[in-house]
Amino acid sequence: MYYMCRVLAQATNLATNVGLNVGRVTINILPDDVLLHVFRFDRLSYLDRWKDDVNRWRRSWEWYRLVHVCRRWRSVVFSWPNFLDLKLVCGPGTHVEHTGIWPPLPIIIRNMVNWHMPNNYDFDAAIVHPNRVCEVNLLHLTSLQLQRLASAMERQFPALIHLKLDFDLDSDNSGPAPALPDGFLGGSAPRLRTLGLQSIPFPALPKLLLSATELVRLTLWNIPLSGYMPPEAIVTGLAVLANLKCLTIGFRSPLSFPYLESRLPLPQIRTVLPALTRFKFQGISEYLEVLVAQIDAPLLESIHCTFFQHQLDIPQLTQFMERTMLECEMNYDFLLVHVIGTRFESFDIG
Repeated sequence: MYYMCRVLAQATNLATNVGLNVGRVTINILPDDVLLHVFRFDRLSYLDRWKDDVNRWRRSWEWYRLVHVCRRWRSVVFSWPNFLDLKLVCGPGTHVEHTGIWPPLPIIIRNMVNWHMPNNYDFDAAIVHPNRVCEVNLLHLTSLQLQRLASAMERQFPALIHLKLDFDLDSDNSGPAPALPDGFLGGSAPRLRTLGLQSIPFPALPKLLLSATELVRLTLWNIPLSGYMPPEAIVTGLAVLANLKCLTIGFRSPLSFPYLESRLPLPQIRTVLPALTRFKFQGISEYLEVLVAQIDAPLLESIHCTFFQHQLDIPQLTQFMERTMLECEMNYDFLLVHVIGTRFESFDIG
């Protein structure tokens, strides 16, 4: 509304100055600053109109239509890339080799659920400017695609904010998911706020987390046997994540957790996750017991746990919830906990 009021006011003033009726004012006589607000309104209205991710993603790159109208429009658009939130979107159907013809805009590499990446997609060309890549969101990756992507991303991405990779277990062309290498992202992710890996092993993740101090959401789901990480290593990585609000850890099967007989005694000092509000876990209770015995989450609102085994022995989880509820008395009226096993469905603690 602000942008339309600004445009109407300027159009009225211009019409008065040149002796024209407001309805006869054309867009060509609008000054650059008003034209800029028209473009801004156009982009905001597009994104607001399409609520689903698919259409919002497609509309996010339609600014390029404006720059093909005339030189003046092109100049206005490229003079204010941040105000217009311009980004280059690389994905299925885009020619990544043409990215060099555009100004140095932030780069998004992504696809959608029903729009898979081509088997021969050139990831090296898409990330030829790693300092400009701000988002990588790729679903249904095959083993070969993931291997090529991981190789191309063995360098630092200083502008990367969102990273989500999903391995396609159902693809006929997929073997086992290759593990992400130790040099993935150059071992550093200083601006990363969202990290999601599904069905993808990444043994070096705890080390990467030590640099990801801006992380808000961490999702590790359907972790295969080759991606097992000891709970102690996870806690070490979580210790520096003061902004983490949502944590999801889910294993593919009970075999993802080795025998515990030789495990060291639990540390006496726990790691505090000061911003964590949501925690979801899938696996066997022994892993969760070791994990929650080492952390405190004073602002936690909900826990959702899914266990594989028939019988549960969860004293550490109980103590963790009791500690959390004591801390939450001054902040929340309830703590919602779902524990789902084979013998019972759920229980709530309030």
